[in-house]
Amino acid sequence: MRHLNRLIKITIVLFLLYQGNTFSSITTGKYAGEFLAVGVGARYLAMGGTAAASADDITAMYWNPAGLGFLSMTQMHAMHSERFAGIVNWDFIGIGVPLKHNRTLGFGFFRLGVDGVPLTKLYNESDSVGIGKTYFDESGRPIQNVPYAYKYVNPNDAALFISYAINQNPRFKFGGTIKMIRRSAGDYTAWGVGFDIGTIYQAASWMHLGATVKDLTSTLLAWSNGTKELILPQIRLGFLSPMRLKHFGIRVASDVLINFEDRSSVAQVSLGRAGFDFFSGLELNYLDRIGIRAGIDRGAFTIGTGFNLSSIHLDYGFLAHSDLGSTHRISVTLTDTKNLFNLNR
Repeated sequence: MRHLNRLIKITIVLFLLYQGNTFSSITTGKYAGEFLAVGVGARYLAMGGTAAASADDITAMYWNPAGLGFLSMTQMHAMHSERFAGIVNWDFIGIGVPLKHNRTLGFGFFRLGVDGVPLTKLYNESDSVGIGKTYFDESGRPIQNVPYAYKYVNPNDAALFISYAINQNPRFKFGGTIKMIRRSAGDYTAWGVGFDIGTIYQAASWMHLGATVKDLTSTLLAWSNGTKELILPQIRLGFLSPMRLKHFGIRVASDVLINFEDRSSVAQVSLGRAGFDFFSGLELNYLDRIGIRAGIDRGAFTIGTGFNLSSIHLDYGFLAHSDLGSTHRISVTLTDTKNLFNLNR
């Protein structure tokens, strides 16, 4: 474990040194990291995206890495989600492994993509022949000058997560995530490395507070065509109030997301370059077996359900959006009760 801590520190130092030498040629990409904003896990989609203080499973490596500190056994998670009638697909798979001394290590892979996108061009690209007009080829055949697909591409965005959480004491947890990003758009690709940190504090049995900073050092994306984009940090603050009424468990949560990319046209509230978006969610479960969830994600309604079948958790989440279409998300979480992968042994 000492070697792992040293490796993480060296990676951070080298990355900061690299960024310091390249900032002068970088432009800030207002939506360069937007593909990572779609979230992971059907449970938290159904709860309106409220996870800064409530994430307590393997998906915490995305929402707030401190939440990995809640894991007492190895856990694996797989998610599939669709939007725009299945045109856009994103998937996540992750594993979290408890270590000695109240530490937890997590690995995850995230991919968002659109498969089979055609790249088109005209049969005749001469300025003298307009689109839709008819021209004659070398053999004298009339040809209508319309676009045709000369190649199909699969634009996609992917990220590899490596997370580490410290369960400092029963009330305080701290964690961090290193994410390696690869973006692909047509003939161009981009690579980047980013860092997230987070903490969860149990102020009282009914009040949990969470905070996470994504892209802490600003994430550099270097494209193969020479373009460099910078993803600015985002801050997410969360509140969770868990309650118990006999056989029923109730979780009320709220989050606020703060970005600094001057999104005044789309943010719910803006103040200078800062934009504020708000999330709220509710979960009601019976005997920790069946859960019903609902929420509001930046004004969009969400709903979903979950089933706990011993060591297997099945979750479904739905988000309705008038402009971006509906989102359906399915998750399966497996808790390894036999500790087959436990590194403590």
